[in-house]
Parts: sequence; C-alpha cells; structure tokens
Amino acid sequence: MAKQVVNPFERHAEKGLLVVAGLALIGVIVMYVVTSPNSVELNGELVRPGDIGAKLSQKVVEVRQAIRSDRPEEPVLPMLAEQWKAALRPREMVSHFRPALPMMPEVPFVDPKGAKPGQAQLVKVLPLYKPEVSHGRSTLELQGGEAYQPTNWVTVAAILDVEKQSKIQALEYGSQRKKVVFGPPQLQRRAMRPDGTWSDEDWTDVESWPASKVKMPPAVGFEEERGRHVVPREDRAELERYQDYVESPLFQLELLRPLFLPVFNGKPWDYPRAVPCRDVLRMDDDYINPNALEPTPDPDLEDRYGTCGNLPVAGAPTAANTIAGRIEEATQKMERAKKINDPELALIAFNAFVTITQDADATASEIAQATRLRNRAEQLDRDIRRNIRRGLVGATVPEDEGDRERALQPRQLVWMHDARAGGVESGKSYQYRMRATLFNRLAGEPGKFENDENAKVVFVAGEWSEPTDTIVIPPTTEFYVTGVDSRKEVAKVEIYQWFDGYWVTTRESFQVGDRVAVDDRAEIPAIDDPNEVDRALVNFDAGVTLLRILTDRALREKKERGGGVRFQDSPTSEASVILADSKGNVIERFVEIDKAAPGKKDASERVWRPTKKGR
Repeated sequence: MAKQVVNPFERHAEKGLLVVAGLALIGVIVMYVVTSPNSVELNGELVRPGDIGAKLSQKVVEVRQAIRSDRPEEPVLPMLAEQWKAALRPREMVSHFRPALPMMPEVPFVDPKGAKPGQAQLVKVLPLYKPEVSHGRSTLELQGGEAYQPTNWVTVAAILDVEKQSKIQALEYGSQRKKVVFGPPQLQRRAMRPDGTWSDEDWTDVESWPASKVKMPPAVGFEEERGRHVVPREDRAELERYQDYVESPLFQLELLRPLFLPVFNGKPWDYPRAVPCRDVLRMDDDYINPNALEPTPDPDLEDRYGTCGNLPVAGAPTAANTIAGRIEEATQKMERAKKINDPELALIAFNAFVTITQDADATASEIAQATRLRNRAEQLDRDIRRNIRRGLVGATVPEDEGDRERALQPRQLVWMHDARAGGVESGKSYQYRMRATLFNRLAGEPGKFENDENAKVVFVAGEWSEPTDTIVIPPTTEFYVTGVDSRKEVAKVEIYQWFDGYWVTTRESFQVGDRVAVDDRAEIPAIDDPNEVDRALVNFDAGVTLLRILTDRALREKKERGGGVRFQDSPTSEASVILADSKGNVIERFVEIDKAAPGKKDASERVWRPTKKGR
C-alpha cells in the first residue's frame, strides 16, 4: 500500500484552531470577569464589588458632617403682626394685606334634604290671611297739590307669615336661598249682583294705585351646552342685576306698603287695622334700617303714614328707660359677652350696672340687684381677658362685624290701594281678595329644577286669599221727595250731592218726564284758600227720571215691635212718585215717608255751611 503525503499546514490546523479558541476564552474572562462589570467607576475611580460598601459609608459620613457644620443663610421675614390684627377688623384693614383666611379647609353649606340639583320644585307661596279693608271718599292731591281728584278709595291689607314661608323656601331651594323677596302683590274685586249674590266669574283685576312701579323682569332664555339647558352669561348677569334692584330694602317696603296720596279734604286715609300700628312701624324698621343689629326703640320708630298717634313719645317711661329695663338690657349684654368672649361688651355691661347703683331713682332692691350683677360683669371681664392671654379663646371680632343677624319680624303686612277715579262706584257693594308674589330665588338656574321651565319664572304667585267682608260704598247723591202738585204734575225734590269733598244741597221742582238733575251753585270753601267761601257750580244729579205722580196711593204703615213687624190696621191715602233709574229699575217714593226719613236729617247735617264749617 502506498504512503500518502501530508503538508505541514494540514498537519497543524487543528492545533491552530485550539490556540485561537483559547485566546478568545481568555479575552472573555478578562472583559466580563476581571474588568467590567466586576468594577465600577466612583468619583473617577474604579471600585471592585468588595470595596463599594466601604466607599459609600465613607461618603455618607462626609455628607453628614457637611450638614452639621454648614450654617444656612437666615431669611429676613417681614413683621406682619399689625396687618394680621387689622385683617381681623375689616373696617381698619390695610389695603395691601388680605383678610385672615381659615386655617382649616372650608366646610361647604349643606342644604336640607330635597334641595339637591335637578330635584327642586317651584316653591309654594303661602296664601295671605283673610284681608281687612278700610275705605272712604276723599279729594286727593295730585302733582304736588297742583291738581285734585275726588274719588272713592279702598285699601286692602293682609298678612303673610314670612317666617313660615322662609322655612318652606329653605326646604325646597336650600338654606342659602331662604330669604323671602317680595314681588308686586295682586288684587281683585267683585261687585254684588242685583239679586244680592256673588259669583266667581265676576272677579276682575285691579291695578293698584297709588303703587310703586316695578320694571318688567328680563326674559330668561336657554341654550344647549353638553346636552343640558343653560342660561347665557349675559342673561344671567341681567337677571342678577334685576334681583339686586327688586330686593333693595326700601324698594321692598314700597312694594309691601305703598304710601297714600295726601288728602285735600274728605275722609282722612288710614290703613286697615289688621295689626296694631306699632307693629307696622316695627315691620317698616326691618327695611328702613336693615343693617342695624338691634331694632329701633319704639319712641324713635319712623311713622311714614302719620296715622300712629298712639306711640310713646321720646322720654316717656318704657321698658328701655326704666330701671328694670336698664338692668335687663345690661344683663343681656353680659350674657352676650360670655357667649362670644368679648371683654369690651362685658365692660359695657359693668359700667351700666355701676350707673344704676348710683341712680337716685333706683330702689334699694334694684341697687342690690345691680350691685350683684356688677360684680359678675367685672369677674367675667377678667376671666375673658385671662383666657385670651392663655390662648384658650381667640380675640373676638367686633359685635357689628360678626355673624350675628338681626331678628326680623316673623310677619309682614301687605296692602294695596284701589283709588283710581271711576274704579270704585258709589252705591255698590264689593268684596276683595289678594295674593302675594315672591321672587324666584332659583330663576335662571335650570340645572336646579326637575322641570327646567321653572327657571324661566321670575315671580311666583301664591294662592288667592279668601274674600274680604262685604263693604258698601255710600252713594254720592241722595234725594228726597218733599211735595207734589198733581194738577201741574210737579214734584218737589231735595238733592244732596258730594262735591269736591263736601256735601252740598239744593231744592228744585221737576215735571213728569224730567230727569231729576239740575245745575246750581252751592257754597263750599275756596279751593285756593279754605278760609274763603266760594259759590261753586255743581251738577246735582239724582240719577233718576220722574215717570208719574200719584195722589191717592194706599199706604199701610209698618212698625217693628218685639223682633217682629206689625202693619197698621187700615191703610192711609198718601201721595207718591214713580221714578226709574238708568238701569230701568222702578222706584216709588212716598212724600210723607221721605219728609220724615232719618236719612234726610243726617244728610242735612252733613251739608257744609259757612257758619258751621262742617264737612
């Protein structure tokens, strides 16, 4: 067998591969075991794993020593103590420092159950109590006395329970909207039918006069935003301005109790005495002095109407200026000081008690009582000041700047005047009814209501009150037949007429077919000078027409006895006249009865005469 020839390269190839593989293994060991990541760079120095712990411990010690030895720069803090004190007194607050803010998170108002968004219903307005009525016939001054208007007038007044209404409003709208803001009240009247009955179909609206004029409320419209109704910002701002205008205290007073025009002559105006006059002035005071924490004392109440002459005058004995009243007032201040931790109020009470102990009009028992209370007030002042220094209580915000609210009258009287010329007719019988309207405190907020349309309602009307008692407006003309002439077919008539606030009279004869009316002059006070006598031209009009004269009309006299009526046994023959009024009603008047009628005597006594100066 022949021998093969092998070159040197082939002979040592396997050894070369082993050498290369060995070198590669050594490189991997050096790269991944001997060097990185077996060592890391720390502050420019390669550190092995075994040395890392020591290096870090050394660094921690260095940092700790640096913190302990370093002295930071002390900031310069502004002195804000005076500004802080001023912030607790808003009236003295400096302009560059904001008022003190609560240290704890603000607690939101929690509305009562039923006031959740999207669930509110339109608030129910309570019906007014049964109204009371005053009425009369007067000549009113117009245009500052430049013009005069004779008229029948009626004033209707009723009470609204504001305290109860406020609770209803809080339950429906939330506690933040419980304030009752009045809108213009509404008035209706109806006249008795000829048959003496009443009908609900006869109620008619009355435009109150004189009355405070109310601007028309802005229209509330909606627009869509994210699938729900919202009121445009401009409309909302206009509605807020309108609310500010309506709820102005003095405007509210004019809405509730508008003043009457000055009376030139005739019956003086007076409001229906549904409540005592003093209570009405206290109601007024809630609007005249809305920012006062304490009601105005009775002697100082403002009488806008000039009808409350029974109020005590300043200086008269009242609960406020008697010794007992002063003790009670000072005691209330002392209790208030204890409640709100006010040392100044305690000192005021102390001084009041000292003054009482030195009052010569005080009795021995009153002096002893005031002395005991003086000592209590003095000790209370020291206790409060000590607790303030110890930090147990805070300094008190001044009384008029705290959260104390004035206790308002729980009821408000609402009245309206029906005094337009030609409105209330003489000789008729009337009934009235009223209802209150309130400003909708959720107007313009559709998201609050279950029915979005309720947000468009600006004034919410209540239910009508029950009708007033019937009032009878006396006629402006009375007439009496005093004689007849059957041959000439003439009747003599006395006519009494109310003219410019005075009763005047005339006598005239009328023939069959004549209207019982005549123009004649009568004496009354001059309109420019009541001390002068004027002969005014008066249209005397009885409102009837003479149809027939009867001379032998049978008359059976009747007399009331023992609660019954007894007629004369045999009739007498008397003269009478037949008349017809403008509505076609036939009237018969007997001469002898008219001549002796009590009404004729009363009418004659009402006539103004220069020597009598009567009205």
